[in-house]
Amino acid sequence: MLRFILSVMVSVVSVVGAQAQTPFPARFVEAGQTIVVPKGDYVQTRDCIVRQGGTLILEAGARVRVSGLGVPVQVYGTLEVRGTAADPVVIEPDASGICGTVAAYWVSGPRPRVIANHLQLTTTKNTNSMLLSFAEFAISNSVIENRSTSASRVCILAGNNAVGSISDSYLKCLDDGIAETAGVVVGNGSASRQADDVELVNVITEDCKDPVRIRKKFALISGTIQ
Repeated sequence: MLRFILSVMVSVVSVVGAQAQTPFPARFVEAGQTIVVPKGDYVQTRDCIVRQGGTLILEAGARVRVSGLGVPVQVYGTLEVRGTAADPVVIEPDASGICGTVAAYWVSGPRPRVIANHLQLTTTKNTNSMLLSFAEFAISNSVIENRSTSASRVCILAGNNAVGSISDSYLKCLDDGIAETAGVVVGNGSASRQADDVELVNVITEDCKDPVRIRKKFALISGTIQ
């Protein structure tokens, strides 16, 4: 097991009640709308798209079982995960075994925002468990796993001018001894959009060949590997 600790310097509100195995209540979160998903057990069978200007909030204790979706949550606006140590927010596959990427995308205008505390995310499909493109983000006290069979497995990719922090979190990849695996990838490898600013504090990785992979022309890094 590779353990890694690194610091990088570089309206409208709807509340939906939950019952056992309730269908996930959000399909589209429109501009100016906030949808709050309270504690409860949910099954998600359709992608949830958070439009620019919309906000999706997952409250402590929300447990989402994803059924065969490659990108279950697409964020153009804001995603807030408000888990606690006692009641984390869980996103994981159901019996179908397929749960893909939680992804933030930028088109134009404000950055997408992903703020996640005590999130437990298990991905079984796609290269990235969490994709943060041009996003403003703060991931803390979270467990992000990539159990996909992709030839390249990444827990968190922060690229295209992404800005934010990952702290006190645990990142784990499925290890088959062959695949390229990484806990965090900074930058997307292109010649443009290389001003990514990512701070990592008390991040532990397991079964990741690269705890942090830098795919950009330069980076200022300080820290220790244990």
